[in-house]
Amino acid sequence: MKKFFVFAAFALAAAVSCTKEIAPQQESQAVPAGFKELTLRAVCDVESKASLDGVKVVWEVGEEVAVYADDASKAQKFIVVAVDGSSVVISGTVPEGAASFTAVYPYAAAKGNNSGDVTVSVSGEQNVGASVLDSEALASVAYFESAEAQGKFCNAVALLKFTVGVDGVKKVKFSPDNSGKLSGNELVSKDGESLVIDAGKLKGESVVVSCEGGFAKNTPYYAAVIPSAYDGFYASCYTPDGIKLRISANTGTFARNAIVDMGNVSDGAPMVDGIRNAEDLTTFLDNASRYEETDVVKVLNDIDLTDVVISQALSFKGTLDGQNYSFKNWTSDGHSSLIRALWGKIVNLKIDQSCNFSLQNTYSCYVCDTVKYTGSLEGIVNNATAQKFTDQISGLHFGYLCRISYGQMKDCINNGDINIDIPAATGNIWVGGLAAFFNSGTADREKAGLPIEGVVNCKNTGDIDIQIEGTSKHIYLGGVVGGTTAAAYASKSNRGVLDGCVNEGSISYKISTNGDGTYANVGGVTGFVFGSIKNCTNRGAVSYENAYDDVNTTRPAVGGVAACVLYSVEGCKNYGDVSITGTFGAAGSLAQGAGIHTNPSFGGVVGQAGCNTNADADEAGAYFKDCENHGKLVAKINMKDSNKTNNFAGGVVGFTCAPVSGCLNDGAVDVVTKSYSPYVAGVVGKLFNSAEDCTNKGNVVLDVVLTSASEANRSLSNSFAGGVVGDQNQAGFLLKGLVNTGNVEMKGGFGSVLRYTAGCVGRCNAKLSEISGCTNSGSIKAATSAANRVGGIGGMLNTLVLKDCHNTGNIEAVMNDAQASSGGFSGFITCGGEGIEVSGNSTAGTVSASGAQGYSALFCGGIGNTSQTWDDCTVAGALTAAETIGAGYLLGGTINIKDNSSYVTNVGTVKPFKIANDASINGVTISAGDIPDKMAGYINPVYTINWNVEL
Repeated sequence: MKKFFVFAAFALAAAVSCTKEIAPQQESQAVPAGFKELTLRAVCDVESKASLDGVKVVWEVGEEVAVYADDASKAQKFIVVAVDGSSVVISGTVPEGAASFTAVYPYAAAKGNNSGDVTVSVSGEQNVGASVLDSEALASVAYFESAEAQGKFCNAVALLKFTVGVDGVKKVKFSPDNSGKLSGNELVSKDGESLVIDAGKLKGESVVVSCEGGFAKNTPYYAAVIPSAYDGFYASCYTPDGIKLRISANTGTFARNAIVDMGNVSDGAPMVDGIRNAEDLTTFLDNASRYEETDVVKVLNDIDLTDVVISQALSFKGTLDGQNYSFKNWTSDGHSSLIRALWGKIVNLKIDQSCNFSLQNTYSCYVCDTVKYTGSLEGIVNNATAQKFTDQISGLHFGYLCRISYGQMKDCINNGDINIDIPAATGNIWVGGLAAFFNSGTADREKAGLPIEGVVNCKNTGDIDIQIEGTSKHIYLGGVVGGTTAAAYASKSNRGVLDGCVNEGSISYKISTNGDGTYANVGGVTGFVFGSIKNCTNRGAVSYENAYDDVNTTRPAVGGVAACVLYSVEGCKNYGDVSITGTFGAAGSLAQGAGIHTNPSFGGVVGQAGCNTNADADEAGAYFKDCENHGKLVAKINMKDSNKTNNFAGGVVGFTCAPVSGCLNDGAVDVVTKSYSPYVAGVVGKLFNSAEDCTNKGNVVLDVVLTSASEANRSLSNSFAGGVVGDQNQAGFLLKGLVNTGNVEMKGGFGSVLRYTAGCVGRCNAKLSEISGCTNSGSIKAATSAANRVGGIGGMLNTLVLKDCHNTGNIEAVMNDAQASSGGFSGFITCGGEGIEVSGNSTAGTVSASGAQGYSALFCGGIGNTSQTWDDCTVAGALTAAETIGAGYLLGGTINIKDNSSYVTNVGTVKPFKIANDASINGVTISAGDIPDKMAGYINPVYTINWNVEL
């Protein structure tokens, strides 16, 4: 143990001890192989551990010192073997060949050595015992250029001197206010006496000094702290009756070896621990930044804030418990919330409907501006409605509870409406019932042991109505939260997660005749989420409108639950109707924070979801599963021709590159569009992955209202309509277990561009690994004048394996092009030049093919440049085809076959292909004599088909 001698003098240059102590002779220990014994000699300068402010500390034999040899990362344990005044001798072993050495006292304070600097730790828990300071915290460092050189131990700490003016105090805590680091690791150079310390500015590194028997009244005590700059500083004194008293200090520096006199730390203002009235609330906010993590302040009554001016607290680290009491008659424009930076918690607080709220033209919120990553809002309820905002803006952030959350919002409710009419809008707009936007700091929260879900079980019942004139860059609008910020786009640590949130209010966004915009993200629960959402529900109507054929908005995304989710979506449900009307264009490139795809996307649950080319490789596991849509999706879309823009619409999701599974739609999907290439379906409009076990029960209508290429100078490309999937366009995936019972109809169109219409998937354009277990019982109709490819299962199927799929729905198609083909099972089957296995499939519906040109059959309308094997399939039903249509029981015709090809299709090689006895073409029932002549309407001479068919 060390001995302490307290002197009355307060000079740093006090005399050192002349005590002489030598270690008794001990049996020497074996030296490890590759090591050698070493004895080092050093002095403690009078401004170091030997003497501080009259407190003289004497080194003792037997104490442990850490010694780093050269740049070694691991310290060797040396022992103090002799003490003579200010001189000490330490002994131990070091690796052979070591030339220079750095020593750290005490041994436990040494935390690392890196190329000339050592890491030293100053404890945040110091116990003075019967003395006036904890000598274990008095870290010092000495450097030895060689084994023969004398080192000098120099302090790596500063001292805080304090007294306590009341009896019974056992704990005093020193804390930085805005910045400063008092304890923990510090980086210390080893260049002799000129000790350079990396002060750092890490918030929250406090020092607690304890005295088990209680601090002696009016006696000086000391706390060892890291030398550092600080911006605001205070002390907490814990008195016997629990009242905590603080004193504050100004901005300054704790210099090495210097002493900062804090004076009497018990001589401060008492802190509020209960809020009984407006005066208590004002006092609390004035001192909120000095509360600690363990402090709890309770609201004890409803608080009447009539004529009370609230001054915003800069920060708060404790817990404010509203105990379900309300703030009433509070007048605020939201520009100065209760707390600016919330590091702690606000729980169970209500805002009464009597509050008179208004909005500023930049940002407004009422509880706190920013929830930091350790902070949370829990059980907060807003019942107030802000006045209608009608001013021009250059950007707007609005949420009733907070502007931005990096922490967590849980079990919070907003019942207030939001009504914003902006005559001149520029800049970004984030609006949400609870918060404008959130960036759940996943990495920071995980490191702190906190849940990564950013918004949990929160609810909005308020209606949100936003109307804009002017040019706005990005729009993020949601009932619960507007979305995540653009800055979160490339930041892995800021990916947000929403879980179990509900919207019951109507969400309406409208751009007037004079308006324009760039990226709009409008959703029932949230607009844009860089992370994931799960178990969220929307019950309110969601609408997006701009002036049809007048205003252009680049790449809007609209969804019943969310507009755009960059990663996973799970267990989300929509019951509200989703409507979109407007003129849109696509972006030339995807702007940061804009979304996943450059084209407009609309969905009953989510507009866009999955991942994109800017996503990190480790996020390739995004998924979309177990979601349901029960509302209508209605869209009237006008696309600018100059961009040749596509648009995506799905009863569940418009566009995704995540695998989709377990999803259900029973809402109607009705899209009227003037667009280059629309993709529409009951579940997924455009898919770049697999889809499994998904069901559509809603009717799907796609009306392409262009009648000629010259109309409004718009060009036209392919169109896609599917009961479950509109288009799958990524090779190597699969479609499995898709079920459609809804009717699917394609209207409009012109020319030779292709129109794909089907019960399960409109088109599979890329080579899939498998399509299996899919069924359709809905009626499929393509009443367009374009080149239709229509089928019960698929309009076009491109896959290596096609098996166990069944159609019982009726097919009706207009055929006016050599590319047109329709079939009860599929309009077209191919596999990009490779062989394809078709087995175990069936169709039993009727097929009606009218028009001037094309191919039709009960099974498949057409096949392309590929060899195929059809086995164990069954066909029933009746085909009605115009005389101009190539018609067959199993195949309409071979289409676009290359003259030099040598493809062969074998039908019934393993198990015969069966045709029902009552199957017919144009009212004539099949007979044995029709095999093989009437199996196909047309076969190219270079294409060979071998038939094994049974009735």
